[in-house]
Amino acid sequence: MSVLRLRQSNGRVAVEHKANGVRRTGEQPFTFQPTERDQEDLRWYLEDYLQYPLDPAPKIAERVETRMDEIGVELYRQILEPSPVWAEARGRLAETRVEIVTPVQEATAIRGS
Repeated sequence: MSVLRLRQSNGRVAVEHKANGVRRTGEQPFTFQPTERDQEDLRWYLEDYLQYPLDPAPKIAERVETRMDEIGVELYRQILEPSPVWAEARGRLAETRVEIVTPVQEATAIRGS
């Protein structure tokens, strides 16, 4: 099994891949800033929607899910796509555990520089 570890800190993300006793590392700048609406939408989706999924909530959830997809693509393009470590790791995804490491303060508010 291989491990892909992303470690966020101070506007940068360290990318590390371990497989077959070989460890590769790299680092990417990180400039993502979620809007207040993004943060509130995500909170609503993960908390309120799960408890109250009645109309019109499913329609709102579709919009939030679309935005989450867009955020995921944006993060991928900033962090993984340009990383030579990712170029090696992506061919082993079926056998890879992904770990995301971040300080507690940064875990509650995704912020880049």
